[in-house]
Amino acid sequence: MKGYLQSMKSNIREIIRYIDDTTLEKSNDKKKDKQESASAISEEVQEFVDLTIIERMGKAYSEWKLKQDKESVSEIAKKYQKLLETLSQEQEGVITEYCNAIFSSGAETEEFFYRLGLKDGLNLKNTVKSILEMIS
Repeated sequence: MKGYLQSMKSNIREIIRYIDDTTLEKSNDKKKDKQESASAISEEVQEFVDLTIIERMGKAYSEWKLKQDKESVSEIAKKYQKLLETLSQEQEGVITEYCNAIFSSGAETEEFFYRLGLKDGLNLKNTVKSILEMIS
């Protein structure tokens, strides 16, 4: 189970990297089009906006992580193994199938909200850029 969880974690990271790369490419294409048609904002302002977004995301993640259950994954894995030892092969198969279904559903949900948050973040960044362009 621990190996499966690590594999799932690795797969989710690959998916997120792919989404990041794809979104970054699309964002870069849109950025190039906008920069050609509108006056470019200064590099300092761009860097400030980027750092502000990164800082906000890091802070929000840290706060969320602190609120999570403190019981380590290895302790949960030990409890899970003890439970499996008490079950028949058929029951173990049913539990494993159920866990796999939950993990798949969770991964899809995470991907959905990750994409939504990323889209909102990029829209917010573009709005801030537009406001800064109007001000300057």
